[in-house]
Amino acid sequence: MSAPDRLSLWLDPRKPALRDLALGAVARAPEGYVIVVRPAGRSLAQNARLHAMISEAVAKGFAINGRRFTLDEAKTLFVSGWMIETQGENASDIVQGLNGEPVQLRRSTATFSKEELGSLMDFIEAECAKRGVMLGETE
Repeated sequence: MSAPDRLSLWLDPRKPALRDLALGAVARAPEGYVIVVRPAGRSLAQNARLHAMISEAVAKGFAINGRRFTLDEAKTLFVSGWMIETQGENASDIVQGLNGEPVQLRRSTATFSKEELGSLMDFIEAECAKRGVMLGETE
């Protein structure tokens, strides 16, 4: 039996056979294959909640200095604010773009761990509350 071209497993403590499957796949991997072991990333449910929170914030009038934002703009603002809050002033970089415009370089939320995404969502709730936008409440 040959090794699969790609195999991703979540090591569930309730399913010890998965660890054996992973070990077997490593043992059968041909020369030149790469083995990566990393913490689990964010879940689809977390991703859905993040986007629902941002959509709700925008729909309920999230604004800074009277200016309201699109979904993409609000997400950029929340992620940027969270990164500065949690990682300091050097968390993202502003560079000159191709036409001389300022461009912010920052991590994509697709690379966030479960813990980081949870922290970002807590940050969004707090920032919205500061501005009188209560998430999760019906009007």
